[in-house]
Amino acid sequence: MRASSMIAKALADTRKEVLLHPGIETEIQVARKMSMAFGKPLGKLPKAMINEIFAYGWEKTNEGRDQILGDFCDLLLLDYDELNDPLSLEDWEFISDVISEYGTVIDMDLVEYVMMRVVEHKAL
Repeated sequence: MRASSMIAKALADTRKEVLLHPGIETEIQVARKMSMAFGKPLGKLPKAMINEIFAYGWEKTNEGRDQILGDFCDLLLLDYDELNDPLSLEDWEFISDVISEYGTVIDMDLVEYVMMRVVEHKAL
């Protein structure tokens, strides 16, 4: 199962919690659970990097782009869905900035994989 599928399921499950138990505490708990679900498969990356990407993606899920966290996760696991290509130019520009910022402390294969796709999307 792709990371994006697991993230989508986690998001759907946590959204059900908010509907069942509305309130700010529940929303904070949901964001915390989603952050943990997002970070789990990316555990080898710097925590600050994971948090930065999650914060950007979480904001986008509130705009109705539920798949973005999973798409970022797939990308960072070198398993991006080239056929559906769900990321926008703004997303590619964001991820380019993050990879550039952390490029000296993450695996060079990941840097190359992501930056090749950034260039393909003219987001550099």
